[in-house]
Amino acid sequence: MTIYDIAREAGVSPATVSRVLTGNARVSPEKRARVESLLEKHNFQPNELARSLVRSRTKSIGLLIADVQNEYYSSLFRACSRAAEERGYSLMVANGFSELDAEYHALTRFEEQQMDVIAVIGGMVDRIEPPEGFVERLEQLRKRIPVLVLGEVENCSCPSIRLNDRSAMKDIMDHLAKMGNRRCAIIGGMKEVRSTLEKNRQFRELSSEYGFELHEEYIGNWSDYTIEGAFLAAEIFFEKLRKKSVPFPEAFVTINDLTAAGVLHYCHMHGIRVPEDISLVSFDNTSFSRVLSPPLSSVDYGYDDYGTLIADTAIRLAENKEVPLVQEIETRLVVRISSGYQRNTHVE
Repeated sequence: MTIYDIAREAGVSPATVSRVLTGNARVSPEKRARVESLLEKHNFQPNELARSLVRSRTKSIGLLIADVQNEYYSSLFRACSRAAEERGYSLMVANGFSELDAEYHALTRFEEQQMDVIAVIGGMVDRIEPPEGFVERLEQLRKRIPVLVLGEVENCSCPSIRLNDRSAMKDIMDHLAKMGNRRCAIIGGMKEVRSTLEKNRQFRELSSEYGFELHEEYIGNWSDYTIEGAFLAAEIFFEKLRKKSVPFPEAFVTINDLTAAGVLHYCHMHGIRVPEDISLVSFDNTSFSRVLSPPLSSVDYGYDDYGTLIADTAIRLAENKEVPLVQEIETRLVVRISSGYQRNTHVE
């Protein structure tokens, strides 16, 4: 029996149970009575060492990141680190390389070094089906250390922060439609990753909603998340269209800025002009997007606010304060030259 079991049965948060155990006054009489009744019913005796560890804080956050070389993650790290330091906390970052063993090792190290809270960004938690045992590892870990995850993880009760990808994709498709594009394709990313698969699903639905000419070849063009992988995916994509005599799209939605760079490189090498022949719109709006030629239209997540929300939520968890189970980041599309070409198609 743990405080999480007591919390579940009482219909309150683990933080509320912890406050009752430590005599914190910030609990309503009704909730306190309900929790105390269950503590007595189950003869719950919290371990004194565990209680002392709760009182002794290291003021540190363990941040597990999928790939620090990807500027999406490094941008989040910088923003989160700045926000944490302003609040008197330090960050210890671990690069998971999107590898299971590396992520397990990082989680164990964070636990051994007594982080006050752990935030997991990308990697295994992004998978539609995380490796067997990984979610269970997070669930066991959160009984000793609060855990925050970014994204949607099935069968995981850790608090999460998610991006409003549906709104982001709708902004992209609305922009491309207004610019007169009628044939659009999506490219990049791995189908095993929930957010990528979801973007493909949303792309299909919105293509129909906006009346775009949709060919099956325009969807499901997978790659990794690198420039090199995207270049190869673009090569395969265009060859497939030529063989099947499918018309070239007028616009590409790329899964991230690195994918856009790979597609843009392919276009440059094969005489395909951007945006005159094909427009490009991407996700992430890293600083990378501003230095491409032409500058890249991309969905922005407001990294300063995003990182601050991660840090604030992590610190609230570390301090046994209640947080929403799910929080959502709103997005905005930053339009640049890569999608700024108005096609001849008449738009009502």
